[in-house]
Amino acid sequence: MVRTIDLGGQPDSIDVGPSGVFAAIAIENQRDEDLVVDGVEGGLPQLPAGFLSVVDLRGPVSAWTAGRVDLTGLPGAAFPADPEPEFVDVDGRDIAAVTLQENNAIALVDLARRRVVHSFSAGTVTRTDADTADDDTVAFDDPLVAPREPDAVQWTLRGEL
Repeated sequence: MVRTIDLGGQPDSIDVGPSGVFAAIAIENQRDEDLVVDGVEGGLPQLPAGFLSVVDLRGPVSAWTAGRVDLTGLPGAAFPADPEPEFVDVDGRDIAAVTLQENNAIALVDLARRRVVHSFSAGTVTRTDADTADDDTVAFDDPLVAPREPDAVQWTLRGEL
């Protein structure tokens, strides 16, 4: 170990892009699954909110600095007061794609400017081959509409998600 840097929360994922200039760390600050919020066990919001930590890796290790990107209030996110970033992937332009699984959203963060440049809902999926009935019979013929809740994301070589 050559250095420690306090990131200020519970890290869930880390990535360093091809440039090697920035490390992006998803600080989920995962919720308490047993806490009841508005009558829902493990419900949201549960503060403190998660965020993206960005470490500038330029120069000697002793010069590295960490900063925080606020992910609250993002357009397209469910429970925008309590973001829970799950996974991060950095592309060749030092743009981080960050999944917010429990918020059913994805945020794009410019690491050099340490700011969100775009966010969007991951939408819903409609299935017709689920078994949702609690009837002791396995039959994959029930409809189900649910949020996608992305757990991970990756940039393609062409710069697409």
